[in-house]
Formats: sequence, structure tokens, C-alpha cells
Amino acid sequence: MGRPKKDTTTEAVVDGETIIEETAEDKNARLEAELAELKAQMALLIKANAQNVSVPTAPQKEKSIPFINMTDGKICLRGTRQWKLEGRFAKRMFLEKEARVIIANMPNAISSGIVYIADADFVKENDLEASYANILTDEQLKSLLKKDADVIVEAYKNTSDAQKDIIIGMITDMRMAGEKVDANVLFEIGKLSGRDLVSIEKRDDA
Repeated sequence: MGRPKKDTTTEAVVDGETIIEETAEDKNARLEAELAELKAQMALLIKANAQNVSVPTAPQKEKSIPFINMTDGKICLRGTRQWKLEGRFAKRMFLEKEARVIIANMPNAISSGIVYIADADFVKENDLEASYANILTDEQLKSLLKKDADVIVEAYKNTSDAQKDIIIGMITDMRMAGEKVDANVLFEIGKLSGRDLVSIEKRDDA
């Protein structure tokens, strides 16, 4: 006959009650189960924290900002270097960082409307909205002299002094090129500006 398995449990009597004490094997099994449960809880906690961590977003790429020469001459923009825009409506794109340097170096040219920034969001970000409320866009200026006399004169009255000079320059160029300009425009703007636009004659080489 084989030897009967040894019973490792022990009994104790406390206050008249019999208490069965835990065996070493049972204790180890219990501890292992508790440890496994603790590990599972920690894994769930780590997973939850990982889901709440925001993933860093990639920095936004700088956009390009269009600067437009509104005069009939050459404009030199002073950024980290000199940039030339030759002739009316000549355009050049600059990254935002360079565009801000130009604004800082040439605040009067930008706010007066002789150089136009064709990006409404960028204009707002750089506190130019107040100045731009009274100047014509490049598209408005391009088509202005094709409009009715009343519209042209009203636009002239309400724009900046620098753009008033630009409009007069455009009228002068048209007259010297032999192009027709409404007589009411010549008279009214001539009166407002103190210049004789009616007497401007076509150039011989035009």
C-alpha cells in the first residue's frame, strides 16, 4: 500500500471555534492569483493613459503670402534682403516669416496701399485690417476705370492718399496712350485733386 498523502492543513481552536489554517500551497496559489489580477489592472490603467495622451501634431508648413506692387514704377521690398517688384501689379510670393519682416521694415508702404498684401487672414493676423478698410485691392484697382463715373469718383474719395495718386497716374497713362476716359471722371477727380486732367494729351509715340 502507498503511503497516504500528508495533510498539511492545521487546525486551531479560537474561542471555541475550529479554524482551518491555510496550507503553504494554497497561500502561494492565492498570492499568484492576486499578483495576476494586479498586473491585469495595471495593464488596463496603462492602456487608458496611453489613449488619453495627445499625439503631438506636426508643425504647420508656412504658407506663401502674395505682395503686389500697385504703382507703375519699381518697388524695393526690404526683408532679410532686398526684393524688387517692377511695374504695376507685379507680384511676388513670400513665406510668412519673410513677409512679417517686410511689414516691420516698411509699415508705411504696406498700410498706404502702394504695396498690397492679397491674403485677408494674414492681413488680420498682422493688425492691418484698419488700414486695409480704406484701400482698394489689386483686382478693384485693375477694373476701376472701366466702371461708371460715379463709382470711380466715389472710390477715389474714399481711398488712401497714396492710392489717390495711383488712380491719377492710371488716368494720366490712359490719356497719354490715347485711351478714352469719361469726361466726368476727368473733371471731378481733377477738381478734387487740384490737377488738370482734362488737358492731358496723347503722346506722339502712343
